[in-house]
Amino acid sequence: MKPGWKTTEFWLSLLAIVLGAVAASGALPEGGLALQIIGGVMAILGQLGYVGARAKVKAEGPELP
Repeated sequence: MKPGWKTTEFWLSLLAIVLGAVAASGALPEGGLALQIIGGVMAILGQLGYVGARAKVKAEGPELP
């Protein structure tokens, strides 16, 4: 089992969280309130997706030969 930070799920989730946080912060002036809400939801769902994927991998345990 690979460490969490070496997985594709980690990097895709991190990207979703960062993009969501930027949108939620109001750094993009053209989006308004709707973009901030969507960004916050995107960041939360990205984190939940990663946690769910890692929990499933860890629950399965190491593969036996």
